[in-house]
Amino acid sequence: MLKHGSKISAWMLIVVFCAFAFAGCGNTNTNDETADGPAESQQTQEMENSDELAPEKEKTDAKLTVSTPTTDSTVEGGKLEVIGKAEGAPNPGKDKVHMELVTKSGEKLGEADSLVADLDYEFSGEIKYEISDNMKKNDDGTIDAELRIYIEMDNDGRREETTVKLKVK
Repeated sequence: MLKHGSKISAWMLIVVFCAFAFAGCGNTNTNDETADGPAESQQTQEMENSDELAPEKEKTDAKLTVSTPTTDSTVEGGKLEVIGKAEGAPNPGKDKVHMELVTKSGEKLGEADSLVADLDYEFSGEIKYEISDNMKKNDDGTIDAELRIYIEMDNDGRREETTVKLKVK
């Protein structure tokens, strides 16, 4: 299939390609200069003087509120009903709220997910949990725990979260 003349042309193309790769394909500093100095430093100054916030400093309009259970309530029976609202969720009907029941020492007792409703931004879920005999209990037989609820805002890692302190039996 290859003719003798085409082998020479193929080698010449490879040599030319390598030469451009090593040379940087004509990348020169003259294109990066502006009247105010290098373009990179000018862009940095524009970002510092900009009114836009960096993604990690940006505030979201979403707000998580929990109506059930209330703070400092005692829950027993192995099931925790959670009802709340994710007002201002960016994508209702697609966004998920993640709920975790965690002891004060960081041991996870249970978790659940719930979709945020399209119309009223509500979410609800049931967390099933188990308490082992070796967990540190209060004098009244309860365990101090936290209900952690959060919603991922974007793919860039921002999220809104809230915590409710509880006692579980």
